[in-house]
Amino acid sequence: MFNRLITKSKQRKTSQPTENTSHSSSDLPTVSKDLNENLKAIKDIFDNANDLIIREFKIGTELQ
Repeated sequence: MFNRLITKSKQRKTSQPTENTSHSSSDLPTVSKDLNENLKAIKDIFDNANDLIIREFKIGTELQ
């Protein structure tokens, strides 16, 4: 899901889209196992998107 969003964002940023664009696996950013890294990547990619709202929330309780 995130790879599709990232790819679409990169396509919009290019000033002159080409008809024969092929993405190799090295061009696409990878999804990390760390949620904070993924969140930072999404915020960096969609920095100027004023219609994107990111809300953080917790599910459940943590017992200690």
